[in-house]
Amino acid sequence: KMLMQVPQSSLTTVAFTNSAVRRKSVCFLKKCSFSSQKTINNKITRKSIVTPFPPLTHPAPNLPKAVYATAKEEHQVTKVTVLSNGLKVASENRFGQFCTVGGKFKKV
Repeated sequence: KMLMQVPQSSLTTVAFTNSAVRRKSVCFLKKCSFSSQKTINNKITRKSIVTPFPPLTHPAPNLPKAVYATAKEEHQVTKVTVLSNGLKVASENRFGQFCTVGGKFKKV
């Protein structure tokens, strides 16, 4: 059996068995639109949505404006940094979740 509790309804428990639904549960299922009946008014409005979150059609409040990476070649300047141990690191501002590491060593 599968039990569902709905505290705000006059019917508080619905029980499902293999393929049978108890008779008192049928009214509950129709009331909550779980039945296969066709609905005439299927328009979703802002008032019919029960969520405290703002809609995705509006920007989220109190967030800074997004800064997107550019893919233009003239913006891809190679920066060479020398670390305290003498190691030179070349880096470029490229977008993506990847990293390429290379090295050049002097033969002693």
